[in-house]
Amino acid sequence: MKKLTTLLFLLLSATAIMAQQSVAVMDVKVAEGTVSAMNKMQIRGALEKGITQSPGYKAYNRTALDRIAKELAFQRSGEVSDDQIRELGKKAGVDYILTTEVAKSGNNMYVNVNVLNIETGEYENSDNTLIENATDGNIQTKCIELAQSLFGGGSSASSKSQTPAGYTDLGLPSGTKWKNNNESGFYTYDDAVRTFGNKLPTKAQLEELQSSCNWTWTSRGYKVTGPNGNSIVLPATGYRGCGGSTRSIGSCGIYRSSTPGGSGKAWFLYFCSGEVDMGSGDQCSGGSIRLIYHE
Repeated sequence: MKKLTTLLFLLLSATAIMAQQSVAVMDVKVAEGTVSAMNKMQIRGALEKGITQSPGYKAYNRTALDRIAKELAFQRSGEVSDDQIRELGKKAGVDYILTTEVAKSGNNMYVNVNVLNIETGEYENSDNTLIENATDGNIQTKCIELAQSLFGGGSSASSKSQTPAGYTDLGLPSGTKWKNNNESGFYTYDDAVRTFGNKLPTKAQLEELQSSCNWTWTSRGYKVTGPNGNSIVLPATGYRGCGGSTRSIGSCGIYRSSTPGGSGKAWFLYFCSGEVDMGSGDQCSGGSIRLIYHE
């Protein structure tokens, strides 16, 4: 425990940099039929959840978006032009805004979503789903899948696609495949995000690796065995402090995620012999990189 306490103490704060692209979800607009306020909240919440589960993206704070919309005198669920939506996105500082239109007939619900790129002002993607027998559970499941279809998240348990060369399928619930070897050297958070983008694992994907696999300490580091019996090795590569000196080589390891952890911090997976956990520390420190593949 002393090793980990020292390790975390040395990882102090630096300037915060957003790794993930932000997506703001507008209030649901009803095109036809009667949709309850509860159903509209469920749809919006499920879309936000699906975005957050997609590597490289996060849902923008709903309260903050509604506050900015109110400041700009936008009507909730009313007719808003594309230019107004883009203005809202710029004011909020997001990368994309998701607009949602719902039509309901009897127990069936049709949900259509469009993704506006704030930088270009163009609608970059769109998708829709029919929710038959629109119960609470069906609404949540279908809308999460709808958001994931737009932003590339979610599991692909039924997918028959092959694992890319150089990666290992550990049989994880999310379908994430892990690269067999580390990238060379240490990376600050900023350098890692700029260099590898959405190939970096998120905090959630590292947590899944920690909780869903069996970890066995070896002379090199940890052998990580997945639910399907396949394994990878995470070497105890140590880390580089913000001052440039390397520490704990051969005894501990720090593996970066793409998820920021507060002011000047970022989430990572760290381990020493007998201990594996998640932590949040300096973005300016140097950590190891193990890339992922996720459809």
